[in-house]
Amino acid sequence: MIAVTRLALGLAICGCAAGCAAADSQRRLRTAVDARQASLDDCYAKALAHDRTADGAMKVWLHIAENADRVDAVEIESSKIANKRLHKCVRAALLNLDIGEAADGDLRVQYTLAFEPEADE
Repeated sequence: MIAVTRLALGLAICGCAAGCAAADSQRRLRTAVDARQASLDDCYAKALAHDRTADGAMKVWLHIAENADRVDAVEIESSKIANKRLHKCVRAALLNLDIGEAADGDLRVQYTLAFEPEADE
């Protein structure tokens, strides 16, 4: 079994005066990212098929423009797994991610995706 085991996040809000509204947008984004768990797991499974030792953290930035309801940019800041296919797959899994309603400000959130195989039972 393969899993993206942990998600950590950091929040950067650009030009947003209403902190509560930004927190709501960030919560909706986290819910949407969590809903993509199976897609991220699939990306990792494909990476493991090429390299059984692949594991580690990937830091990604997700951006949603003010008054938009979808992720319009995915930037991989760093990755312990040097696999371009994995990077491309993760970008594709998160790009255009729908958060349900428009963000109240320009939203930029960093997630750390921790890829590691689950222990065999």
